Amino acid sequence: MEIYVLGKIPTEYFELAGGKAKGLNELIIHGFNVPPGFALIGMESDKHIEKACEYWEQSGLKNVAVRSSASAEDGNEFSFAGQFETYLNIKTKKEFITAVSKCLQSLNSFRGQTYAETAGVANIKMCVIVQEMIVPDTAGVCFSVSPQDGTEVLIESVSGLGEALVSGNQTGKSLAIKRTARSDNPIFNEVLQIESHFGYPVDCEWAVKNQKLWWLQCRPITTVSEIDEHELDTTVDLTGQIVTRCNVGEMLPGAVTPLSLSVTVGAIDWGMRRMLKLAGVAKRIDDLPAFSCVLTVCNHLFINLSAIYPMTKSMLLATKDGVDISICGRKIDEECEISGKRKGFFRRLLNTRSYLGFIMSRNSARRKLEKMASTFYIADSDDAQTLYNNITGSLQTANLATGLHYVTSAHSGSTSSCVLNILESKLHDIEKCKSILAELLENIDGIESVDILRSLRKIAAADEENKQQYIDGFMERHGHRAIRESELRSRGWKDDRHSFDEYLRVVGTGGAELGKNTTTNVKEILRKHGMHGMEAWVLNFFVGQSRTGVANREHSKSMMIKIYDEFKVAYRKLSKLLTEKNLIPDEDLIFFFTHDELQTVISGSGTSLLKKAIKRRRLLDTQMGLSFAEVYCGKPKPETVHINDTDAKMFKGVSISRGIATGKARIVRTMADAGQLQNGEIMVSVFTDIGWSPYYALIGGLVTEVGSALSHGAVVAREYGLPLVSNVRDATKIIKTGDTIQINGATGEVGIL
Repeated sequence: MEIYVLGKIPTEYFELAGGKAKGLNELIIHGFNVPPGFALIGMESDKHIEKACEYWEQSGLKNVAVRSSASAEDGNEFSFAGQFETYLNIKTKKEFITAVSKCLQSLNSFRGQTYAETAGVANIKMCVIVQEMIVPDTAGVCFSVSPQDGTEVLIESVSGLGEALVSGNQTGKSLAIKRTARSDNPIFNEVLQIESHFGYPVDCEWAVKNQKLWWLQCRPITTVSEIDEHELDTTVDLTGQIVTRCNVGEMLPGAVTPLSLSVTVGAIDWGMRRMLKLAGVAKRIDDLPAFSCVLTVCNHLFINLSAIYPMTKSMLLATKDGVDISICGRKIDEECEISGKRKGFFRRLLNTRSYLGFIMSRNSARRKLEKMASTFYIADSDDAQTLYNNITGSLQTANLATGLHYVTSAHSGSTSSCVLNILESKLHDIEKCKSILAELLENIDGIESVDILRSLRKIAAADEENKQQYIDGFMERHGHRAIRESELRSRGWKDDRHSFDEYLRVVGTGGAELGKNTTTNVKEILRKHGMHGMEAWVLNFFVGQSRTGVANREHSKSMMIKIYDEFKVAYRKLSKLLTEKNLIPDEDLIFFFTHDELQTVISGSGTSLLKKAIKRRRLLDTQMGLSFAEVYCGKPKPETVHINDTDAKMFKGVSISRGIATGKARIVRTMADAGQLQNGEIMVSVFTDIGWSPYYALIGGLVTEVGSALSHGAVVAREYGLPLVSNVRDATKIIKTGDTIQINGATGEVGIL
């Protein structure tokens, strides 16, 4: 064991001394007023505790505070605020020995260990700080950058000890001062000086005794570089660009996880860039920036129509209206300047030939994709790095599969657009033309989605003797399919039997059996709507192509999803390996890293990325709650879905941690209550007791009756990206366990739905 006076801890001992001791040491070195004391480093036995007690008795310090300072505590990546123990007003030898012993034991407490596991921090060592006890007139906490407004310093204070404030038991007086202001407030002035010396924003505890300011603790603010819903937005400048959520928003609706953004969405974008390259828009795929065709805003997906419009300058017969109808099903009124120079006639002719060859190779593309899907696999491994390398080496297959699917998709879209254009030129009523097109595309043989529904109904109606046989056949054909199936987090039916059984239950009560296909008489429909002669002959050709295209597109999408499913299986295996090595706290978290970030996690250097991933997972519910219009000129702007239930009881509190959450309420007054918390529930309590923080990774949000933006509980809530609304009067009395409630951590609204 080593004992060092605060202000004189050698640099080589900083890691063992912990963030709290290091912070105090630095404050003293830079001339700030800190209560005198010493650090006990490397304590391992009762003899060390006895030696520490002797040192205290000889130090001249009488009434002291004994605080833990863990080696991983209060770093720049994760804050362990309040996770370990503090004991105040220690005056006797017995009290001292007990306090030091409990500080050491807190390292192995449920609270500390659970938080460390969540943070991905291992091999924590405990240092103990002993300081002269300041019994203040006023005390509090101060953020050099307010968590509520980054342009302000936030100071909170209470009379007497500040412990009630940081524990969340009391709401103090708040003072917000603009960081650029001139002020005679000594706390404001000194905390900015401290920030300047440390080189990063700080969270400090302070006390005033007889008009003298003391600094009791200083740690980095780990939540300043806030991970918000826009973190992974596409960086392409969209000024003057026309973008739409049509098509891609139907393929993958809602918000997408970061892993899917980097893998499957990246493949979708690659496939579109390949299509543009074949259309002569660019010489090479890489000439078009990644994610220039498929964009992400708040993790929602959009197609950049302005990136596709240059086809009209590189090909014959291609028009803006044709692009709009192919992707959006209608003409887009918004006008934009189409980039690029119009190519010469001969070059456009060659490009048109190349593109027609692309879309007319749909049968060849379908066969290639079938073969790829039947033979593709990602080699398994029990070594995380090897498995990751195997996945990385297979990513191009996802790109190629998506590119092949775009052949059938482009063929289907182009031929359907031709039919719609010809009909509109004759009838001049786009809505009527859409209705006719829908009629022309009825009763197509070989549609995968129809077979899925028929098969499910057949299974639901089967007797027990034959049911398993039917299920086996279904899984062979469709077991890789799922809702939001391009999302890697969505398990295929073969790996999610619970969802499959639920589908069976719904289908079994879903009404009449599907009838047999009837034949659609295309020529009769065309005659009925006044199409004759050469016009009818041309339409009949394109309708036939379009009907074939619909079936091909459905089948090729199934094969593409089958390849995506191989990635789902491989990533789930990788997540299991990472969890077993304690590199991530749970298997689901893998979907909230990008593929490239996983290499850092595997190397063991991913603590800050863990924090990001936890926040991203929290934000997903908020992102899912955002809605968008179909078309934008410029960057899409999300619209938050507010509480709009006419029967909702509305309450207003104070925004402490941003985000939106909806879920069942759980009233928590004791640890026993906390132990009943279920995944996704919203915890409603009187205050943010730091002892409940291990459950913060489980719940969906938090409502309290009292609390401070700077309490330890609030710090940890923001660490997890957990929506928190405080100061909701009588929340634990008005809200009942089991109520469905929605909280908005940005507006401070709480509603019982």
